[in-house]
Amino acid sequence: MIKQKQLNLAAYALYAITDTFFIILSFYLPYIVRWNIIYTGEQYVAKLFLPTPDQYFKLYVFWGIITILSLSHRRLYKTDRLLSIAKEIWFVIKAVLYSTLIAGLVVFFIKAIHISRLVFILNFISLCALLSLWRAVKRITIRHLVLKGYNNFKILIIGVGNITKELIAEIQKHPYTGWKIEGILDDNEERGKLFYGCKILGKISDFEKIARQYFIDEILLTIPEDKQIRMYLLGLAKELNISIKIIPDPSELSVETLSIDKIGNMPIIGYSIKELHGADLLEKRTMDIAISFIGIILFLPLFIILSIIIKLSDGGSVFYISKRYGKKGEFFNLYKFRTMKVNADSMIEILIDKNEKDGPIFKIKNDPRISKIGRFLRKYSLDELPQLWNVFKGEMSIVGPRPLPLGQVENYDFNQLKRLTIKPGLTGLWQIGGRSDTTFQELINYDIKYISNWSLWLDIYIMWKTIPVVLTGKGAY
Repeated sequence: MIKQKQLNLAAYALYAITDTFFIILSFYLPYIVRWNIIYTGEQYVAKLFLPTPDQYFKLYVFWGIITILSLSHRRLYKTDRLLSIAKEIWFVIKAVLYSTLIAGLVVFFIKAIHISRLVFILNFISLCALLSLWRAVKRITIRHLVLKGYNNFKILIIGVGNITKELIAEIQKHPYTGWKIEGILDDNEERGKLFYGCKILGKISDFEKIARQYFIDEILLTIPEDKQIRMYLLGLAKELNISIKIIPDPSELSVETLSIDKIGNMPIIGYSIKELHGADLLEKRTMDIAISFIGIILFLPLFIILSIIIKLSDGGSVFYISKRYGKKGEFFNLYKFRTMKVNADSMIEILIDKNEKDGPIFKIKNDPRISKIGRFLRKYSLDELPQLWNVFKGEMSIVGPRPLPLGQVENYDFNQLKRLTIKPGLTGLWQIGGRSDTTFQELINYDIKYISNWSLWLDIYIMWKTIPVVLTGKGAY
């Protein structure tokens, strides 16, 4: 633990020094370009000397200090392996925006008219670019070293359940964390049994022996609701100098809405429900309009070709229109390319007993109602393309909860009203999490998790992950 603290302190100092270097570079490069390259009326002439920036010096010192403090405030001087490259760059940009705003206000109030607006803007752009670039290179380098085995951590998971299953899957998908799962402890599972590739090492009472035997660095507790076990582990972990992390149910808790305060010496943990409103809705709607408009224009030739093929295949209608629940329970007509045979509705009674899905969803892997062209459209999600029109009209969003048919909502008694607090989506966590292979409850959990943890970056992440899922046709039928 002492060694880790020393490494963290060294990393803090190294990051601060590196940031300082690039901040100085970001300030002086635009200054040099502005005051050493002169346009004579016919051509640009570069001076051979560098004037001293006396008039800018105080501003740059102040601006640089505020930038360093802003970066530190956003915890960017810690090697957080769980932080994505995109999110770290976004934190850098936010920190630079904050420091630039303060510097700009100072320039305005002291009426420093000698400060070039062009230089000031170029300083801001340089700060964002250089600080983001070196951090991206740093994170890629660290991930490479971690994958090679540098400074990996031996992890012991406590508890078996759905949270553990999801946790194991996420750790396996993100090997750059350096977390190596040594095994699991659980009182209800047999020793030696495998749980999603991880070995059950024993009971929770075996913790101290297992922790010493396997040189455990960190504990991940997936059953935080059991206070007795939690207190038992916290006490032993402290004695053994092992850190412990508590994993809440992701479908019930949003870390972005968790706050820790104090009243005197009493800690207070605050949890507020995540809701989209104001600027969030404006950001989301702006992105929806832009993407749906571009999508409709780009895919218009494909729309025409698919419409002709569907019409010529059996003479039936091109589109399938289904009534769905939208935001706050309002009805809307969802558009899809028709993928089923003309007489599909008459076959439903015959096939109802062959349903392969739990809950109210009706799905058959080799559904005889689906036409040949329909099977192809479904596999690559081409049947969903007309929903770009639903998005453009404002009835749907690019990313959101899955729009279920009315019968699948009305005929099932479960607490899923939160799904209807935002617009349904063309894609979502359910799409990248397995599509038709997910159970009904998993689908609901995905939707609740999305709403509870919404951010613009999450939408971008889901859209990016949707591309390979659609191209491979994984989980679609």
